Amino acid sequence: LGAGLTGVETALHLTQLGKKVTIIEMLGPETVAKEALFLNRNYLLTQLAELKIPVFTNTKIEAITDTGVHAIGKDFRGKDFPADSVVLAAGMKARKDKVDELRRLIPETEVAVIGDCYKPRNIFYATQEGFNSVIEI
Repeated sequence: LGAGLTGVETALHLTQLGKKVTIIEMLGPETVAKEALFLNRNYLLTQLAELKIPVFTNTKIEAITDTGVHAIGKDFRGKDFPADSVVLAAGMKARKDKVDELRRLIPETEVAVIGDCYKPRNIFYATQEGFNSVIEI
């Protein structure tokens, strides 16, 4: 569930392991792997097509059941997706409250907030922010 970068990469990996995968995304098709850099996104979309991984966009999850997922499509019709397992890749948010909590444990210690702790994005930003933080020490 979720066609962001994490959802698409996970779907491709599971397919390569021999699993049958379907991607369900509540937003439109333009959001599929939207966070990926241009060339990487083109590659991911090509892989989805070549591996024939179905991607259902504009489809909202109503329930995860014992037999799979029940969703509503843009036509407002219900659709059941049978599944043995469901992977949730439906977004991330920074846990700045946890950073503040940890920061208070050791007063007078400078804390660099980087990567997903600062704002959920891809590894490029986390690596760049980590490098920049080390340079400043």
